[in-house]
Amino acid sequence: MRASRECATARQLATTVEAADIPTETALSATVTFTNDGGSETTVVLRPRVNEHVLATEEVSVPAETTRERTLTSDELATRTEVVVTRNEQKIGSVPVRNDG
Repeated sequence: MRASRECATARQLATTVEAADIPTETALSATVTFTNDGGSETTVVLRPRVNEHVLATEEVSVPAETTRERTLTSDELATRTEVVVTRNEQKIGSVPVRNDG
């Protein structure tokens, strides 16, 4: 398995997505880590999506000077594709879905 790790940073909030490629007919599991180095709480909306289809939506609040971790999951993905993870509509990472054969 190849690990996918991409980062995006907004003023005080660093975000990292970690996930391995997954085979078809397997559920998505991606860990998103937030580190808020600023002086105020920040709230973001996470969405894993395939093309324009949103698989899930989660709002996460990260207090000042803290780190939070969330695991995004979905049902099994039947076709070869790429799951894109967005934070406030900005791409922050992706997870390839590969064919087994």
